[in-house]
Amino acid sequence: MRFAILVVLCLTVLASCAQGDAAFEFFVILKPHETERFIGVMRSMATDDGLKIYEGRSPPNSTILVRYIEGDGHGVRLWVENAIGDVNPEHCGIPYANPQWFVAFTEPRFFEWNRKAAGELGKSVFARLRKLGFDVRTRPVCGTSAAPSDS
Repeated sequence: MRFAILVVLCLTVLASCAQGDAAFEFFVILKPHETERFIGVMRSMATDDGLKIYEGRSPPNSTILVRYIEGDGHGVRLWVENAIGDVNPEHCGIPYANPQWFVAFTEPRFFEWNRKAAGELGKSVFARLRKLGFDVRTRPVCGTSAAPSDS
């Protein structure tokens, strides 16, 4: 009996750590002066949504500066980080973390049945950012999808 309980607990832990596909993904293009405001808004939104916030950045002496914010709670995860590349489609594919270009996604944190809640959180954050005047898009900037999204 104890073995069965141990097996169930191990399977639960493994399932909770499994990473699934993003429930909702979007992109944010900032003006040069908006980066700090955007980071503050994301912190505030994650806190308002009851998520625990983790924030970080690559070391200052690293060749690619990446900032990220993770919001975790209610069985969902919100992740925001600098996208690698450049907002100019002519420069796509160049390994450069643009401080004005972020990718964000939400995903179920533990189990797949949280996918709906993760998708709703992503759509809500997207809509609130748009309402605040940020340039948010549902498609990446590079390639033929460089036009702003109507989503």
